[in-house]
Amino acid sequence: MRKNISSLGAPKTRLLIVDQSLRDLNGHHYDYDNSVAAAASAKGLSPIIAAHLEFDRSLAEGGVVIKPVFRHTWNEVNRSHLKQGVHLLLASLPHKWSSCLVKGISSLTKRLSAANNQSAVHEPDFVSFGQELLGLVASENLEAWDHVFIHTLAISELHAVIAAFKENERMPHFHFVLRRDAEEPTVREDPWGGVAGAFRAIDANDAIRRKFSIYADTKELCIQYEALHDGIKVNLLPIPHELPFTVDPCESKRSSEPLILTYLGNARTEKGFHHLPGLVKALNRSSLVSSRVKFVIQANSSMSLEEGVIQNARKQLAAYKQDNVQLLLGPLSSTEFRQHLFEADIVLMPYQAELYQRRSSGIMVQAIAAGRPVVVPANSWMANAAPPGTCVTYDGADDLPRACMQAIEKIENLRQAVCEAGEEWRKLHNGARLVDVLLADK
Repeated sequence: MRKNISSLGAPKTRLLIVDQSLRDLNGHHYDYDNSVAAAASAKGLSPIIAAHLEFDRSLAEGGVVIKPVFRHTWNEVNRSHLKQGVHLLLASLPHKWSSCLVKGISSLTKRLSAANNQSAVHEPDFVSFGQELLGLVASENLEAWDHVFIHTLAISELHAVIAAFKENERMPHFHFVLRRDAEEPTVREDPWGGVAGAFRAIDANDAIRRKFSIYADTKELCIQYEALHDGIKVNLLPIPHELPFTVDPCESKRSSEPLILTYLGNARTEKGFHHLPGLVKALNRSSLVSSRVKFVIQANSSMSLEEGVIQNARKQLAAYKQDNVQLLLGPLSSTEFRQHLFEADIVLMPYQAELYQRRSSGIMVQAIAAGRPVVVPANSWMANAAPPGTCVTYDGADDLPRACMQAIEKIENLRQAVCEAGEEWRKLHNGARLVDVLLADK
């Protein structure tokens, strides 16, 4: 491990937190960034958050330096029209059919990518991300002992960073987190060889191999990615929750009815937003249940190709009275997000299990850290990772109402279990542990 020369009177070691998708407060990326930045500051590092060019710095909290730099979000780079179409198709099919379809997607996209590559005369230009990052590292005078942490990126962006820094002998330490399943279309295959091609390129360059570290935030993803190339180690990273507690979260539990069933995060098909109207309808059929619950649903979206499906679901939900279904139509600030999380009795996660078998969920981490039980898909990382007794699982959208009714009936048992698990969970998933892992890796 290198020595921290800041102890010898040199400037503090810096941690550049790269979040090219931080364009507004949509989603909970900003909480993640702030958690890492606060932990870095507490450990004597000097953090900087690099955001999208359109980020309004007046939204910033806590005094962290934020520099708007990047022209594209990772999702704009990653999500092709083909991939969006696949997600919409999965969303429209019954659970057992979509499971079969997922198994065939990689084969299909591999053939399509091969055909595209064969027809191309020249290798496509790299996305702008690598050059933008190179310029930022230069303008900030980052040195070989500094660190760059990129917690979300497309594989094409990883290729772009490799290309931009492959001849830079004094580059800082780079830490990349791979969050998507390695079998997803644009992860496995792209014009530059997909993730396996990126791993080969890292392993083939001595300087890059010494300074690039790869992580995933689930054990399942670590195993999957490490199997792609013998020369690459994939380390497990905690998921920081960034929830400031002035009191024990269990002391703020609600005891009166109606129980609040809450969906937080963007309205997306892969997160099952379009299943919520059916859930509300099913639970409202039962007078015993409908009189006991209220739904609070974050309903803003940012993916144009999904908008038809999302808009239809939003319209159905809006037909209910607000004391039954409260829609949150705009992006939530960190304060608003936390308020709705702490007001929830049960956090709903109607995610597509096929897409989350190995992938993590920051929402689930925050929910359990806040002492809130969750309803999650069976056969997913969420179901496997949740502490015993803190969740109820469902098997496909048709089974979601049954799982929610079970959670309502067993709410006291769930509350007790999540309260008992909360302290250890918060020790496991926090910014301080994440920064420790990054610094220990070099």
